[in-house]
Amino acid sequence: NQENQIKHMMQQAQKWSDQIQTGRLHQHEVHLALHSTIFKHLEYPLSTLSLTKEEFRLVQQPIYQVALLTMRICRTFPHVLHYAHFSRGDLQLPDLYVKQGIAQLESLFRHLGAQETSLSATLLRNSLQLFILESGLGEQVFQTSYTHFKKLVTPCLLTNGSYPGVL
Repeated sequence: NQENQIKHMMQQAQKWSDQIQTGRLHQHEVHLALHSTIFKHLEYPLSTLSLTKEEFRLVQQPIYQVALLTMRICRTFPHVLHYAHFSRGDLQLPDLYVKQGIAQLESLFRHLGAQETSLSATLLRNSLQLFILESGLGEQVFQTSYTHFKKLVTPCLLTNGSYPGVL
């Protein structure tokens, strides 16, 4: 259940934040802890979720409040700079919403592979074939914006938000 997963992720984020806040880590150790512990924990289920940017913001809020303070960075530091490359002097934090889309695309392409015979692969192939048939786009389905034809197709695995980067 997605609501339960969000609650679990928020609990883990709060637990991590409490531990960092009570610990005595240096700035670079907090940055390392962000990448090696909590973000790895939060990234693991991303291919199976369809969270919004707002839901990710709520999950990450306690992490950023404590981590930025501990790293002596102003908490009002623009969020867009959180995700920029470190060589530009930014934080290079992962954007979980983008990572979710990438994980879902990887899962989609892995399951749609020619040799894949799992139940997930069969369901995705059938959904894709019906989607192509209903939309009338043929092989151009991935080159056209979903917003142009979303009223024409039946909701399926590809349109329910599980693969937001695809359609």
